[in-house]
Amino acid sequence: MFQGVIRKIIIASIVIFTLGLIAAGYYLQKVRKIEVIDPFLTVPADAVVIIETPDFPELLTKVNEKNGIAWRLKNMKWASSLVADASLIDSLTGNQEVREYMTGRRTIISFHSGPGGRLTPLVAMNIGAMVSRRHIEGMIESTGAIITEKGDVDGAKSIVARYGKGNDTRDIYFAFTAGVLIATPSMSLMANALNNKNSGSDIRLQQGFSKVAGAFGEESDNIFILFRNLPGFFKGIVDPAEINEIVGLAIAAGGEIDEKEDGLYINGFIATSGSGTGADRVMNITPATPGIQEILPATVRSFRTIMREVMLSGEPATDPVSINATDIALSLRPYTENEITLATLSTTAGNKNAILFRVSNKTAADSVLKERIAAKYKSLGIKSDSYIIKNGESGSGNDMPVYKMPFTGIASILSQGQKLTFSDSYAVFCRSYLIFSDDPAVLRSVTYASENGSTLINDPLYNEVEKSLPTKSSYLCYLSSDALCSEIQNVLVPEKASTFDMKSLSGIGAIGVSMTPSNNMVYISLSVAYSNSETERLKELISSAEPGRDSSSAETDNRLLWKAMLQAPPVIKPFVFINHTNNAREIFIQDASNNIYLISATGKILWSAHIRERIRGDVFMIDYYRNGKNQILFAGKEYLHLIDRNGKYVDKYPVRLKSPAANTLAVFDYESNKDYRLFISGEDKKVYTYDKSGSIVKGWTPLVTTQKVTSPVKYFRTGGKDYIVVHNTYDINILDRRGNKRVTVKKSAGVAENSAVRLTKASDIVFSDPDGGVHFLDFTGNEEMKSAGKMSPGLFFDYYDINRDGLGEIIVIDQGVLTICRDDMSVLATARLPEGKFLTPEIVSLTTGLGMVALTDENAGSLWLFDDDARIKSGFPLKGSVLPVIVRLTSSTGNTVITGGPDNYVYCYKLTNQ
Repeated sequence: MFQGVIRKIIIASIVIFTLGLIAAGYYLQKVRKIEVIDPFLTVPADAVVIIETPDFPELLTKVNEKNGIAWRLKNMKWASSLVADASLIDSLTGNQEVREYMTGRRTIISFHSGPGGRLTPLVAMNIGAMVSRRHIEGMIESTGAIITEKGDVDGAKSIVARYGKGNDTRDIYFAFTAGVLIATPSMSLMANALNNKNSGSDIRLQQGFSKVAGAFGEESDNIFILFRNLPGFFKGIVDPAEINEIVGLAIAAGGEIDEKEDGLYINGFIATSGSGTGADRVMNITPATPGIQEILPATVRSFRTIMREVMLSGEPATDPVSINATDIALSLRPYTENEITLATLSTTAGNKNAILFRVSNKTAADSVLKERIAAKYKSLGIKSDSYIIKNGESGSGNDMPVYKMPFTGIASILSQGQKLTFSDSYAVFCRSYLIFSDDPAVLRSVTYASENGSTLINDPLYNEVEKSLPTKSSYLCYLSSDALCSEIQNVLVPEKASTFDMKSLSGIGAIGVSMTPSNNMVYISLSVAYSNSETERLKELISSAEPGRDSSSAETDNRLLWKAMLQAPPVIKPFVFINHTNNAREIFIQDASNNIYLISATGKILWSAHIRERIRGDVFMIDYYRNGKNQILFAGKEYLHLIDRNGKYVDKYPVRLKSPAANTLAVFDYESNKDYRLFISGEDKKVYTYDKSGSIVKGWTPLVTTQKVTSPVKYFRTGGKDYIVVHNTYDINILDRRGNKRVTVKKSAGVAENSAVRLTKASDIVFSDPDGGVHFLDFTGNEEMKSAGKMSPGLFFDYYDINRDGLGEIIVIDQGVLTICRDDMSVLATARLPEGKFLTPEIVSLTTGLGMVALTDENAGSLWLFDDDARIKSGFPLKGSVLPVIVRLTSSTGNTVITGGPDNYVYCYKLTNQ
């Protein structure tokens, strides 16, 4: 279809241009450039690519220049050779007389298909009418060549010059006549050039070329492509099935080349055949200003936008039973505007596609679509609203519903029969766009990026591409270097594709192409943005086939070691997983869309997967098979989950809980023999125990409590006995392994909802009741209570040796005040906390054992750490909205703080002043 046809213009233009440069470098090694009165008159009609330059030495400098296009493509063998050849030619022509003679002379470099598709160069330069053979011979010899032959060919003086020594020699053929110097490594091509000049034939008079040849001034470097001559060059390189399609795109194309420090820009025209095929399809499309860059994520791999009107006629069916894809498309037609985009996004599940339609009235279009599909589902007997997938958490700003379509084909019809390579099974409205994809996760990532501003419009890489493109386009294309590599590889013959290096364009950040009808031609702009320190971040995200690591040097906080982008905001405390294959520390986390991720110690997302529910409470690492290989165990409200290091479920997991969970999972290994016990309380007020396979443990008598147990079950071993502690705000129960009461508590005491239950060095358990009373309970049932005054039921309580003095300290947060006390309730430190909506605080510890109080303001996205003097740790707050974990990821990082922000990122900070 049209989009596929257009992309081949882009690919052909770029490939031919860059291959042309290399061939130029090859020929360079043999010539000393001079210029003709009208050098175009020497160019034979079979030229594939023509480069016109007003100053050949300057073009040579550009080819040889570090950070130029050839240098950035140095991972490709031909480009590496080009840079080397250009450097050699620069030295060969360094003679002052030769260089001065070449400077400022208009030169035409044409490339012609030779044996095996190799491009053979021909150079023509205007040297003036009064130059003698002896003068030319002297300049050729001054470059280190040996003249082996002299003579006359078709009335022109000819010279054969040999370069190199031994087996590494090459002959270059020179001829000059009527003020024109011609140079080429091919004797037959030289004969054709002289014959062309003598016959008065002018390639610029060919159909199509005559339009573009005169569109540019002679003061710029220009490039021209003759599409009819491409087959000879493409044979053996491009898949035969693609050659005719590429050749049929246009007759000729040309443009001015402008290379700058940050990119390469070509602006020119395409001459079409007028047959209505190929690039002709742009001729009748009115240009407009696209808005797609304001909604697509910065991690988009590629997109192609066409400003084509949706042309549909007819009346949609009113009977729900008769509604089909065409009826829904007809219903949406009144709201569609002239902008259709096909996009490919890099996701954790690979490259995913979406098609986007701009709409004039989102509210009305949304209402119509929902009404039509609801009626269709109802006619099929499907439950109301079961086709709506909640997109984000309520109130998160990302709660646009995703609709599951009753059938596919709607997007294809709206796009005028565009053949899609994916299913348009799901749809969402976001801003002024209706988006279809085969994966609801893709739609969630687009909507979230739109909401939090992580879109192309705010991406420096895209801005670099866009700045040289017209404001209005009929067709707009954007490709990352990775996507460009894939496009090129897809059109190559298998043997070439198999050897194509996908990293060969690593020096290119991205390209953009705009096409618009103008002067009975198509105006085309090609923008190539180079990779640099500012844009490398986004290139790395795109090439990772997932939302990925970001280690940009542009980050203002120099403590940030890396940040990894998820598809939605992180929602659980990061968990440190130990890779059993190399003992490396890795980070496990979940986002708001219920995607789980494993991230390496350097911030690379190793994998992600989607699970059916939100993780609640702690995550655990177990050795399920007792073979030294670790798995990740956690629970939600409805299920127990166990996954392996690759993100795959183990055995029969996920396992549905006997009752929806009221608290969070606790896991114990009594004898350290990997015979794990999983404790979780249900909404039915029963405490259940599961074995590691997810089966109810036989012999455990489920405890039935008077109130729901919302805090995790605790386990202590002291004096050779096991104690399982189950508590709520009403009472506390101390049980044995079978669920029988082990300790009778003499005084009934409930535990505050946000109170930890800890074991002291004296083998008491300590906790706070809802009124702030601090209880020290021994395992005979005796209890001592201390009080620091009246507290609110929402108080936070913990007991930890926060200052490493060998004694436990009481840490209380209540009504915005942090207090640290000794066992006797004497105050060590106190401080008023900053204003904010804080999650339940937590005590975190460094690898040295020093403790700190972590507070996370989920509204402001700020993370605070307080030391044992209740002082804010230097450098805080940091960006973060989930409770952190402090870990030494590698031997060189020291303590790092890992948290997550509301902007989809997981952050890893180096903890200074440890």
